[in-house]
Amino acid sequence: MSGLPPALAEWIQRRIDELPADGDAAWLRRICKERLNALPLSGDQVYLWALRPDGTVLCLDHEAFRLPVHDETDPATLYRVLREAAVLYPELQPLVPPPPPASRTAPVLAGEPRPLAEPGRRELLDVLLEARGAAGPPRK
Repeated sequence: MSGLPPALAEWIQRRIDELPADGDAAWLRRICKERLNALPLSGDQVYLWALRPDGTVLCLDHEAFRLPVHDETDPATLYRVLREAAVLYPELQPLVPPPPPASRTAPVLAGEPRPLAEPGRRELLDVLLEARGAAGPPRK
């Protein structure tokens, strides 16, 4: 992604710099902050997507041994990831691309993240909410 407004790039970098990366449980945040210089956005059981200050969305396979990372280029994935991220970080709304043609999208309520109880998402979204400074859902 090119042509990111400087103020938005600076905002993304500040959020990365503020990521807490201490402790064993913060290994994904530490990788995003120290190795990728990227803000964690969304994830599932296998992948974590993160945003660099230049607007590049990265995809990290956090289940693979070598933790491979690549630029995310799939239009449907970019749309979904940035759309979800804009719910947690409204400042990122300008980065949400139009939905790809013929895509089926579930509605996201303004100001509400996707359900945290989806299989494989609870722990990762706890990490993302902690990075944002919000408390995660109560643990059962």
